[in-house]
Amino acid sequence: MSKKQLEEQIIQNFQQDEQMMILVFAQWCVNHDLNPEELYLQAYPNQESNQALQQALSLTVSKEEAGPIPDDTVLGVLSLFGNDDLAFIVTEEISKREKQ
Repeated sequence: MSKKQLEEQIIQNFQQDEQMMILVFAQWCVNHDLNPEELYLQAYPNQESNQALQQALSLTVSKEEAGPIPDDTVLGVLSLFGNDDLAFIVTEEISKREKQ
């Protein structure tokens, strides 16, 4: 494998992992009756639309069909990809839920 092919493979793997992170976030939102687009906009108000999020939303299932996604898991994957602003918003939502 050439250096260029290796670089392309690394980029492709990162993009697939990033898409999985977005899907975990979106499904976690669905599981907790939250709107992923609204939370995303709270974290990143200057980004009008996120194509990757739209794609992930098309892959989510109802919370009845989905398995549970622990809060620590969604926070972990968001942090892994440097989505600290979104992790902060998710943490706020977790705190609201725990107070109820």
